[in-house]
Amino acid sequence: MRKRIQCSISLILACAIWLTGLQIPVFAENHTNAVSDTKIQESAVHLYQLGLLDGTGTHADGTPNFNLSATMTRGEAIVMVVRLLGGKNEAITRNYTHPFTDVSSWAAPYVGYAYTYGITAGVSEDTFGFEDKITMQEYMTLLLRGIGYDVNWKNPYVTAAQVGLVEGVDYVKTDTFLRSDMVMLSDSFLHVTVPDLHMTLYDALDKMGVLLYREIPQPGSMSVAQKPIAQIVPGPVSQNVSNQIIVNRIEDMIDQIAVIMDARFSDVTIYTPIGQEQAFCAALLSQDIVDRFPDHRQMNATIYHNAGYFTVNITYKDAARVMAYMEGKSSSLTAEDMALYAEAKRVHDSLVSADMSEYERVKAFHDYLCETVTYQEYGDTAHTAYGALVNHAAVCEGYTLAMDLLCYLSGIDCEHIFGFSRNQAHSWVRVNVDGIWYNIDTTWDDQEQGICYTYFMVSDATMRKDHDWKDNPNWSVCLYDYVP
Repeated sequence: MRKRIQCSISLILACAIWLTGLQIPVFAENHTNAVSDTKIQESAVHLYQLGLLDGTGTHADGTPNFNLSATMTRGEAIVMVVRLLGGKNEAITRNYTHPFTDVSSWAAPYVGYAYTYGITAGVSEDTFGFEDKITMQEYMTLLLRGIGYDVNWKNPYVTAAQVGLVEGVDYVKTDTFLRSDMVMLSDSFLHVTVPDLHMTLYDALDKMGVLLYREIPQPGSMSVAQKPIAQIVPGPVSQNVSNQIIVNRIEDMIDQIAVIMDARFSDVTIYTPIGQEQAFCAALLSQDIVDRFPDHRQMNATIYHNAGYFTVNITYKDAARVMAYMEGKSSSLTAEDMALYAEAKRVHDSLVSADMSEYERVKAFHDYLCETVTYQEYGDTAHTAYGALVNHAAVCEGYTLAMDLLCYLSGIDCEHIFGFSRNQAHSWVRVNVDGIWYNIDTTWDDQEQGICYTYFMVSDATMRKDHDWKDNPNWSVCLYDYVP
């Protein structure tokens, strides 16, 4: 599948047209008033983390200089176009040549790639126009044509609207196209659907394996504004748990599997009495037992008949995958999971200081999700922590997984619970604050009129008024409503 997608992107890329000598109307709107500096910086950081943007150098403290106030050039634009369309690795490794004499050495692989694929012919036989300016219309047209859309270069904004790009949110019309404009449009463009592949550009690049995750270099010293969070340790992390168990009774197997899944192991070997492998396996995979473990996505088993054991492969939902990565149980994450990890950590660190109590931290997470997440289906990510924290659009499961991950980053024990409420399937969390378990339903506390605390740190008895669930033996019991 990866090879097929990569070939498709390459063919689309070869159809892109580099615009030269076009007379395009300009607009006078001031982009600095349309989009906040914070949002622009976040877009630059996101592109940097994915390996799509490097910046123009570094500041004195070692952090990357994105030079966002500078005017975009044709050379910088072609580099971004090649990267956004998945050609970075090929451009660097194949070292394609070109006839232009005005191209900076750092960009030569990208210009060579673009020249080889017919994306650009330059402004003359030996001149690329590397330092010439480029307009928003030209850059937008390049991107849209590059992934397969038929675009009128005189007014690419019609097509932009059709693919979901919103003026004033994803881009601004401006007479001077700055690097700040470029990062805003480029970051938003990752969510545009590639028509021939029926997936977003981000997903296509992820499947091609061209995205990466890298941390933003931190300044040499902590600023006054930074909060001290060093003594907060993520967790809890299960200790001394083996992914191999020996059992003689099905009940013992279920109990031990609960411990293993709390430790987020993916591959488990279960030793049973010889000849009973299938019976034990069938019991484990029965719906009644599987429902006890809301953090998992799927369990698959391989039975070794009359060998006295079977193996189980467990895949987890995104919040648990990030936790497993942090614990060293997984060596890598997808670009989407890495983006979730980065955003969850950013949110956590912005909300928490080491002198806050567990109650204060949990309330901060609860309030943040209520304030920033919209309850709605948003494609496949609506049921994920990524949907809640990155897209800010999710259903109850997304709220729940996001709360679980934020509590984990703060070292607060949290469990994912599911059942029914208001005549529909529903999920929420239970948190352990100062040694006592409480229910929190962030979804139902997120009301149009504002945050409410009807379901914040309450007992099972209070939740039972309009929630219902099966009392699974591995789920904690909440006996008390929180009393300040």
